[in-house]
Amino acid sequence: MSMTIGIDPHKGSHTAVAIDGDEHPVARLTVTADRCQTQRLLAWAEPLGVERTWAIESATGLGRLLAQQLVAAGENVVDVPPTLAARVRLLGSTKAAKNDPNGALATAVAGLRRCGLRAVASDEHSGGAHARRPPPGVDLVAYPGGVDCTCCSGSWRPAGRLCGSAPSVPA
Repeated sequence: MSMTIGIDPHKGSHTAVAIDGDEHPVARLTVTADRCQTQRLLAWAEPLGVERTWAIESATGLGRLLAQQLVAAGENVVDVPPTLAARVRLLGSTKAAKNDPNGALATAVAGLRRCGLRAVASDEHSGGAHARRPPPGVDLVAYPGGVDCTCCSGSWRPAGRLCGSAPSVPA
């Protein structure tokens, strides 16, 4: 059976609601937003079946870290814009009150319908913001993940990121 899991992310916690193909809630969980959040969510979702889609409200904003962790774990993740989740919440049921379980349920319903939702892809090879700083002692100029900024403080920054005083960055 295919499940859609909607997540309403917040700074301190994430609320997840799993729904079946008929939009009936099957399970609900709230986890603390910390380094173990993904493991707890995956353990909770395991009995729901392997055919599942995670619909995360604002997967490019507040839900970005969780979305990337789930994608890295091999899960199918879609981004639900907050305005769409709000519209589904207000128009789709009698549960229009704005709270985390209702927000997660609305996100799951929007994810189930999937009308033009963007699939979340890994940011691992995007260069730029998610590049890692090299270990100490590595030549910063030769390091493939970043460049040594010679125009300002001489500090390391990820490749593709402009510093405040550089007009352009060599590739």
